[in-house]
Amino acid sequence: MLTDLIRIEVVKRNRRSSRKRITPGRAQKYFDSTFREAQAFVSGGTSIGFVRKATLLRMLKLISKKTFNALLILNALRNRCGHVWILREGKGKKWARHTLAFKGQNLFDAETLAEFVGDYNDVFLKLVHTAGVRL
Repeated sequence: MLTDLIRIEVVKRNRRSSRKRITPGRAQKYFDSTFREAQAFVSGGTSIGFVRKATLLRMLKLISKKTFNALLILNALRNRCGHVWILREGKGKKWARHTLAFKGQNLFDAETLAEFVGDYNDVFLKLVHTAGVRL
């Protein structure tokens, strides 16, 4: 989603006279053909990464400070899931259950999980609206 927002903004700034609504698909097609040298900037192993994409969108005032901070928290949670959880050895191989905190509470608790889903549903909808995507 962050990559789509960056592509859309670059296309908007380079096609000021275009009256066509710029969808994520149109933006990607135009961006890919016009800014091939910039592909590595937004996608792939050499891209600027999630935090820098969020920072760029914040600097361009495409996302609010509140959304930016929420994205940083989400990224930290994602990283903890990817780097801290380990697969148990042995029969049945189950995920080791580590405490994952959200707002100081255990994310495995049903009430905390419900709050997390509600908060990030709002963040997602704001990003979709910013990108001009119709659901």
